[in-house]
Amino acid sequence: HPLGEIVHQYEQEYGVSIEVNYGSSGDLLAQIEIVKTGDLYLAADNSHFESATAKGLAEPSIPLASRKPVIVVAKDNTSISGIKDLLDPQVNVAIGDPETGTIGRVTKQLLTASGDWEPLLAHVSDNGLQEPSADDVIDVVKQGRVTAGIVWDMMASTDPELKIIACPELDAGESSIEIAVLSSSTATKEANRFAKYVASPTEGLAIFEKQGFRLLPHQAADPSRGPVASTATQQTAIPTSADQETVPTPSEPASWSALWTVGTGVLAGLVLLFGITLFVMRRS
Repeated sequence: HPLGEIVHQYEQEYGVSIEVNYGSSGDLLAQIEIVKTGDLYLAADNSHFESATAKGLAEPSIPLASRKPVIVVAKDNTSISGIKDLLDPQVNVAIGDPETGTIGRVTKQLLTASGDWEPLLAHVSDNGLQEPSADDVIDVVKQGRVTAGIVWDMMASTDPELKIIACPELDAGESSIEIAVLSSSTATKEANRFAKYVASPTEGLAIFEKQGFRLLPHQAADPSRGPVASTATQQTAIPTSADQETVPTPSEPASWSALWTVGTGVLAGLVLLFGITLFVMRRS
């Protein structure tokens, strides 16, 4: 999980203690709305940001990376090239359960729009598996229990045992992973500094890319671009490259009472209390 590695690296560099817990982005957004606490929100579903902004819960978000659903098969498989091939009677398929995981819900939405959902669901019911999460789908493909599965691209992009097959029916589900400062923040300076670290091409984004996430074009092309560009950033006067400071130095206090909430499907939801606790989304 990229956020886990980023947090660990940040802790080592700046002496900040962060405890990580997992949950769903939707549940965490509901929590933010009810308790009105938190400093940062990160999600991979644009609808969560639209809702947060519309309700006045968050500032404009900063794009980090992207993900999309794909077909995944064993590395040596040559029989699958698209959605229609999954309907072959000789092909066993695993999909996510729309009732229990984000990948299942998104798969159902996309393939309903393309007219492929009902045939695929019937085929899976007779000759396949519905799994609770994308992790479970990956597992049964690697175990050889099924021929193919549908998962998030970054989950398989660095796995030497698997091959990714993109198709137009699923490409429509591409979404960006973004981060935003929450309106409830009481530590906007520290929150922006951590967000800037997460969005730094040489720090957080490097970890996202290493773990298989696709960076957005402007980030890959312009590593000097300042990643935090929200109203909150302007208000808290985060140092720029001109003053040679992008993150807090080890001599600065680490006992921030800052709450960070992150949500992302495989990045599904996370809340972070600098120096106290961090809740991260399940891989679903």
